[in-house]
Amino acid sequence: MKPMLNGTTDKVTLAKKPETLFKYDVVFFKRAKDGALILHRIVKAENGSFVLSGDNQYYYDFDVKYDDIFAVVKSFTHNSKNICVDDFSYKLYSRIILFKKKARIFISKIYHKIFK
Repeated sequence: MKPMLNGTTDKVTLAKKPETLFKYDVVFFKRAKDGALILHRIVKAENGSFVLSGDNQYYYDFDVKYDDIFAVVKSFTHNSKNICVDDFSYKLYSRIILFKKKARIFISKIYHKIFK
């Protein structure tokens, strides 16, 4: 989950998953294809499954089921500062991260069409 979290110094507080998960929630889940335990952000919720991705990744985990998700992030410590996911600054950050991801993918597609 870089750049939001540094895996060696930052700490995450997890909470029991709620009945309903929403776009922008950061969840702890088990990836079906390799059994890896992952912390990713929900990019899209559709028909009982979710599309997830790390903040600094181009690929997505598609068709993640509700039962594959163990918990949600409620707060985290980054650079010795405790941040709650209900804070306005965090909510703004979440939206900016997903916007930047979509913009990077769009620009990459244009670049490859021009210089292919």
